[in-house]
Amino acid sequence: MAAPGEWKTYVKYMLRPLSHLYATHYMACGEDCGIFQFGKKAFDEGKIANWFEKEFPSHTFMEKLISRKKQIVPLITEIIQKNV
Repeated sequence: MAAPGEWKTYVKYMLRPLSHLYATHYMACGEDCGIFQFGKKAFDEGKIANWFEKEFPSHTFMEKLISRKKQIVPLITEIIQKNV
């Protein structure tokens, strides 16, 4: 986060109220960030998904992506070795 008095700090505080307007899902990288961005009430009600929590939907997506990568990388390596 920017230091108090920097121009970035003022811009963040000006844009913060707009973050609720068009969002369909709320996500934060941590508790402090979630409270700053969306407010304590929304965080306490559980409306904000924490990136590091297991139940966040993208976590399962990332697991699928990693398992797919583990399947594909050996195939690509094999193809490259045959063509070199």
